[in-house]
Amino acid sequence: MTSKTELCNLALLKLGKSRVQDIDTDSSQQATDLRLAYDFTLNQILNEAEWSFAVCRQSLNKVVDTPLYEERKEKKNKKTKKEEKKKKK
Repeated sequence: MTSKTELCNLALLKLGKSRVQDIDTDSSQQATDLRLAYDFTLNQILNEAEWSFAVCRQSLNKVVDTPLYEERKEKKNKKTKKEEKKKKK
């Protein structure tokens, strides 16, 4: 896998600039600029598309057996039936 420094050096090569030793430890202005731009640029590129390697999938746990909206509906129906029985008496 290409390291951050190797990737940045490839970009510098295309721009006709001199290489850096290590963007994480080099104290040059060029390395400082690369450090600032790298994470931002990486996030921008990852957000441009749905990259399969950059997606985390996880199974969700089942929290309730009956969805809450159905429970409320059932309670409301029971309450309505009780009220109807009272009215008939």
